Amino acid sequence: MKNILLIATGGTIACSSSDEGLTPSANVNELLSYIPHIKEKCKLSGISIMNIDSTNMNPELMMNIAKTIKEYKDDYDGFVVAHGTDTMSYTAAALVYMLNNFYKPVVITGSQLPMEAEYTDAKKNLSDAIIYACEGRAGVYVAFDGCIINGAHARKVKTRSYDAFESVNYPVVAHIKHSRITHNEAVQGDYNKSDNSGIEPELCSDVMLIKLFPGIDNKIFEFIKGHYKAVVIESFGIGGIPNIDNNIVEEIHKLIEAGVAVVVTTQCNYEGVDLDIYEVGKKLAKENVIIAADMTTEAVVMKLMWALAHFGKNAVTDIKKYIEDNPGTSKNKYSGMFENKNFIFVVAESYSEIGVDEERTPTLYKLIHNGFTFDNFYVPYYLSTIGGEAQSLTGLYPNYATLTKWKSGENSFPYGLATVFKEKGYNTYAYHAHNGYFQNRYKYLKSLGFDNFKACNMGLDINCDIWPESDIEMINTSINDYINSDKPFMTYYMTVSGHLDYTKESNSIVSKNWDL
Repeated sequence: MKNILLIATGGTIACSSSDEGLTPSANVNELLSYIPHIKEKCKLSGISIMNIDSTNMNPELMMNIAKTIKEYKDDYDGFVVAHGTDTMSYTAAALVYMLNNFYKPVVITGSQLPMEAEYTDAKKNLSDAIIYACEGRAGVYVAFDGCIINGAHARKVKTRSYDAFESVNYPVVAHIKHSRITHNEAVQGDYNKSDNSGIEPELCSDVMLIKLFPGIDNKIFEFIKGHYKAVVIESFGIGGIPNIDNNIVEEIHKLIEAGVAVVVTTQCNYEGVDLDIYEVGKKLAKENVIIAADMTTEAVVMKLMWALAHFGKNAVTDIKKYIEDNPGTSKNKYSGMFENKNFIFVVAESYSEIGVDEERTPTLYKLIHNGFTFDNFYVPYYLSTIGGEAQSLTGLYPNYATLTKWKSGENSFPYGLATVFKEKGYNTYAYHAHNGYFQNRYKYLKSLGFDNFKACNMGLDINCDIWPESDIEMINTSINDYINSDKPFMTYYMTVSGHLDYTKESNSIVSKNWDL
């Protein structure tokens, strides 16, 4: 059995009612007494190192948590930190950087209601955190409401609800339901670290966080220059900073000249900051500012504190490199798996797994059971075939208005599926077993990047005098177009054989396969 240490720090999870409101009072042994079943999962010990409301959490106390883990690192297989929710995201992010290459799991959790409350979420959250710590996957995580979240991407987004935390700009690492863990295999991590030296529990709190608002007085930046080593600025949108009447861009220039590290992030939760989009941002980018990309504010503040504590001479240059050297979150263990491989993409009319049989449809059966299955993909049923086709080829959710423009073939789709493959050097082919003029497919598939298109009466040599036409004929007659391509190919089939009505009299494919 794994040996797990629970480190209690207070928070709502440890609170009891008093005349003056909820107050942290329960010690670690009292917390553990509420989840006796967990002893069947692991050997569990506990230590209380503080008992505070998490609004009183500060960098010094965060360092104490890291130092405690460092002290007991050789004695336990994993660590769980019971913490208040209000500053949990900050502490989680701080531990990510202080425990940089630590080779054991550290899971932080808390609750929206005290452990002693009748309908508390504390028992589940604490149990889930301990169960996940037993997995042995190195890293810092937040466990909350059945979700395991990367510690640098957790953010509290609700004040009362049980699902108070979200994973921002990064997939949820795992889900836990009824004590069973379902790992998100799309998330690739270095779970088997062996480095024992990656604990550096030092932070420098000389950081100011500024949230821009219309009319902000830029005198605050003069104050920052004389009192702080670094500032994080939450900009508007994707990186907007005022540069005319209230010229904050000029103030940023002064801060950088004075040796203050200036980090620009966004007030938005998702998708991050990019200074290359608007004129305002491009002017700012010419300064030596640090770009937070898609990091949360909590993560960038704590990463900055860690950097200030560890970089000396030429600090701003080193800090900029450290902050911006943020590993991309869009890669996982599948990245590169299909590089330079050929790609055949089939959008199947009226497809349903209920019609798949190992003997009757062996190819489909093999794809479902041996390939990648995306069970959270939806298409707008009310927009018929073309709605699903639009979503499949662009990743956008269409409506009637956008489909009207789509069918014109006059739009630019730089991120359309075929265009992306063309930029990678692929030859692109599209086929449809029905009339290519219907819905203007011959136009919009061209605008999506397909250089070669064939359909009924448009170069596709199949029987076009039946309804619906045969997808098998379409594939058999087209395969020689691309199979010996001089470059990798991306081939797209829009099928039609599955089209309703499904009667022997009105559907040629149903009639053909009736005896099956």
